[in-house]
Amino acid sequence: MHGGHIHNVIIKIDSMSMDGGKTFKLITTNNGLPHNNVSAVYCEDGEVYVGTIEGLAVSRDKGETFFQPINNDFGHISSIAIVNSRVFLGNLQNGMMISENSGISFSPHHEYHAKLPSSVAYAVYPLGNQIFVGTSKGLAVTYDDGRTF
Repeated sequence: MHGGHIHNVIIKIDSMSMDGGKTFKLITTNNGLPHNNVSAVYCEDGEVYVGTIEGLAVSRDKGETFFQPINNDFGHISSIAIVNSRVFLGNLQNGMMISENSGISFSPHHEYHAKLPSSVAYAVYPLGNQIFVGTSKGLAVTYDDGRTF
């Protein structure tokens, strides 16, 4: 990502390309996704985070294999962001969840739910030391990695 724009990545709803879109590899529940309806994707340094309508899948090898986090009952993941090795998930049922261990497990949603204006988080976007969370009741901003809004 450069200047807020994604370069040299082509994402199709149900597949992935590593060669600029010449070929695509289909990734489904057969490869470890919790559901085939994909709603969010985040890629960085060989790691791929895939949000679906029924949870999250994570790959540490550029999408070759996937695992699902511990207690992966998140529901519909709408957005994914990573800041300083912390993984932030926007969720359409539970607001926002945060992982302190690169997506292996996530904090219970109730810890962050009370801090957001809504339990519906459509978008999570980091900018410097700020994290913006777009909810159904407005925009929440944190300046301390999601501890306060």
